[in-house]
Amino acid sequence: MQSHIERAYAKINLFLDILGKRDDGYHDIYTIMQMVTLYDEVEITLTNNDDINLTVKNADLGIPKEKNLAYIATDRSLFIVSGFSV
Repeated sequence: MQSHIERAYAKINLFLDILGKRDDGYHDIYTIMQMVTLYDEVEITLTNNDDINLTVKNADLGIPKEKNLAYIATDRSLFIVSGFSV
């Protein structure tokens, strides 16, 4: 199995203004943020049967994968570079 691990650093919003909702369901925002040294480890694994597993260590929040932003970002990025979806 092939795996790749990346750190997903946290941030603190010092100011956040929601400007409006976009057609894709996300929001346009104006923000001032500060990065911090806290992070989650995101691991993407290609299994032996060509399946893909996404693991975010220490981040079990009970969020279904379809609503998990780490999962959505990984799925979209993977599709852009390979044509495959998670």
